[in-house]
Amino acid sequence: MRRQEALLALGVVGLVLAAVARPGDGGAVSAATGGGHLRTVGLHARVNLTALAAGPAGNVAAGRRMSVVPETEHGIGPASHLATPTALGGAGAPPSPVVAGGGAADGMHGLDIVSMEAAGTGAYAQTNGGLEPPDQMLCVGNGYVMEGVNTAIEVFNDRGVPVVGAVPLTQFMDIASAKNPAPASFTSDPRCIYDARTERFVVIVLEIDSTNGVLNYPFLRSHTYIAVSESATPTGVWNVYGFDVTDDGLLGTPAHATCPCLDDQPLLGSDAYGIYLSANEYSDAEVLPVASPVNPPYGTLPDFRNGQSQVYALPKRQLEDGVAQIQVTSFDTANTPLPPGSSTGAVWSELQPAFSPPEDGSVEPTMGVEWLMSQLDFDGQGDNRVAVWAITNTASLGTTTPAPSLTAPSLVTTLQAGDTYRAPTSGVDQKAGDHPLCSSCPEEQLNPNDDRMNEVMLANGELWGAVNTDLPAIQDGAPPPEGDHRTGIMYFEVAPAVGSDGSISATMARDGYISVPRESVLFPSIGATPSGATVATFTLSGVDSFPSVAWARLDDVPPRSGPTVHVDAVGAAPEDGFTGYGTCGSLGFQGSCPALGSNVSRWGDYSFSAVDERGCVWAAAEWIPGNASDGVAGDWGTWIHRIAPPGCVEPPLTPAVRLVTNPCGPLFNGIAGSDDYLGTATNHAFKGQEPQLNVLSGKLGLSSDGKQLVATLVINDLSTTLPPGGQANEYYMLWTSGDTQWFANAEVDASGGVVYTDGQVNGAQFAPRGSGPTDTGEFHAGKNGSVVIDVPRDAVGSPAIGSQLSAPTGETKELIGVAGVGGSLQPVDSAGPEYQYTVGETCAVTAQGSQHAGEGPSPTVADAPKTVRAAASTPNTGSGLAHGLDVPALLALCLIGLAGFRRRRAA
Repeated sequence: MRRQEALLALGVVGLVLAAVARPGDGGAVSAATGGGHLRTVGLHARVNLTALAAGPAGNVAAGRRMSVVPETEHGIGPASHLATPTALGGAGAPPSPVVAGGGAADGMHGLDIVSMEAAGTGAYAQTNGGLEPPDQMLCVGNGYVMEGVNTAIEVFNDRGVPVVGAVPLTQFMDIASAKNPAPASFTSDPRCIYDARTERFVVIVLEIDSTNGVLNYPFLRSHTYIAVSESATPTGVWNVYGFDVTDDGLLGTPAHATCPCLDDQPLLGSDAYGIYLSANEYSDAEVLPVASPVNPPYGTLPDFRNGQSQVYALPKRQLEDGVAQIQVTSFDTANTPLPPGSSTGAVWSELQPAFSPPEDGSVEPTMGVEWLMSQLDFDGQGDNRVAVWAITNTASLGTTTPAPSLTAPSLVTTLQAGDTYRAPTSGVDQKAGDHPLCSSCPEEQLNPNDDRMNEVMLANGELWGAVNTDLPAIQDGAPPPEGDHRTGIMYFEVAPAVGSDGSISATMARDGYISVPRESVLFPSIGATPSGATVATFTLSGVDSFPSVAWARLDDVPPRSGPTVHVDAVGAAPEDGFTGYGTCGSLGFQGSCPALGSNVSRWGDYSFSAVDERGCVWAAAEWIPGNASDGVAGDWGTWIHRIAPPGCVEPPLTPAVRLVTNPCGPLFNGIAGSDDYLGTATNHAFKGQEPQLNVLSGKLGLSSDGKQLVATLVINDLSTTLPPGGQANEYYMLWTSGDTQWFANAEVDASGGVVYTDGQVNGAQFAPRGSGPTDTGEFHAGKNGSVVIDVPRDAVGSPAIGSQLSAPTGETKELIGVAGVGGSLQPVDSAGPEYQYTVGETCAVTAQGSQHAGEGPSPTVADAPKTVRAAASTPNTGSGLAHGLDVPALLALCLIGLAGFRRRRAA
């Protein structure tokens, strides 16, 4: 695997990292009989998730902070600056056909950047900052769906209805918030599983202490937190454990060379006896602006830890029973020899533990075994092998003498030796579109990171896993974007075996590629069912597609064919996040601090899949819904879908509308080409043929004097043209206030004249207001044109400043025939509802921020982004920022003396 180390120098002299213990930090380390090390871990807290979400709203002080912390993931530079690799194993892969939806799938919106930032109650209210990427968590069981992203979690029932709203992970784990003065907590990389054998939910997250909530570093201690539900219901009580992973020899941690360290991207698995974690250990000096603690020749060990995998085995029953102290066995893969011929400085990393679906038929040996898989492309040159690992003797976990043993891996070659995978060399392109966060910048690419092993599932005795891989450009030698290399997916089905003596072996049962012409697919997760149905979920993006969520069945692929790709969450806009523009570039200060992102934004870092007791496959991944921008840090959302292979019988999902506000973006977004006009002409090509009636987005606002409610609809290609057989184009904005549904309307007649009205909706009837002041408006024709309707506020119920108008929706209709003489209004297009509108609300952003070493530097949204202001407030700036932005504070942080350089491992 290619690794990029980010070293940042800051004017900090004589830095001392204090060893401050947190509750639950372990005691002395001792050698375990199975080759690992033991540390004692204590119960940190007991929390009730429903009670946390139902707490008081809190009183959040004004003021923002901003962090400048480099990523520890693989860096991708602009595609035009990269050399073209010599050979690609997936170059001849059969193409995957793409279809829209289908395949017995339905889905719902998950957390997005706005709802993540708004999470929290009491002292934790709105302490989350804006950041990217989301880092997807998902687990499903006992009728519940639990989703999480980097800093928040929420719970739905299995019909898609929220039962616990968004809660910060800091609040859930009962640790200091991200905004705490000292120490503050960085949380990231959450994962969860539902253990059907014992009917418990398990959540893990990395946490890093920082000296304060302003600059976020220097780091103090690093921890992994583990929460286990006390019952099969995730909405109730959880036991929270935490253990120190700084590994500097203090507070009961082993002494690893070049530490203090942090554990990046903790991974999660289970077997009958244990819960297993794996994480990539980095020296703080690799991700902090301080000098290296040692400086041997580069590429040798001891050196920086470089993401060296640490593996942890914990007794499942003791965790689930809430035992006050448990023993954790840890393994350092630095003690495992690398394969002959490995490049200098290579390290084992990303050992993915496996977990199984409910009712799985895999046979486990009596002594117990946990399987793991990892990739072997240490230097970015590609490989045709994967490594299969095992933790044996797991039945000893929970005894007084735990003795699990981490075996040396078995290396498994692909079925065709020429079928290789390789770390991506280009950023992932996306369809051209508006990116207002930095409209003067080139459109960002997405970072596919590397070819690490993603989620691994054990089903029917076989392991399923997948990696990102480099694929050829649309046209070799062409300028970008057609000349950019694409990213694809290589997947593996491996049959492992363990002998009576504890030795392991493995064979490749199946492998293949997902390669979509002209597009990229990235960050796969796999849900494998006991029935044999196996589904991969991933992001799809490219020159013809905004970032979308897609899936493919892997178990029924015909010979010499690619898996059929189903796109069921179609992206509505480009990724528009701060990590590709530079720390201050996203705030309009392009020249004020270094552009760490090189126009390639963070994405992923992973999707996640789960299987429920009925054999349904659930998965969640990142996409761009088009209605989730916070105006400062990004516009990402997550999509949760359920795939129904044979045997999965479920009613359709009925997710509730998210009634949160979105002051820095539209209240809803539509899909280009979704207009569907039947009309009276039998030869009319209906769908997508009337762009003048195709709703792209909508918003509500107040006039500067507060007397008019201003409704705005953005239309694909606005004109006064009527479709065949039509008599008038009708544009509606609808909303509900109290028990009344109101509408604002613009009607374009056959002469091209425009009339503006408002009124109430009574059942299926639209009743225009008959008296009082007239409505006015504006009609801005053209591509992405807008219809603006100014409605007297006292004519639509006089909604008070601060009151909420729920479920705003945009609709277009066509008048067929003559109104009142047998005519009718035929629906053509609609969009929404997504967010509600708070009357008088503006996009109010002041200076704040929060981030951690595994993510990009993050200017975050305002502490109170939903602030209600009077109608005469300062209008929004072009970047979505009000004049409340604390420019001096931002500049001081951006200009703090940052000097960066990066280096890559030699091939």
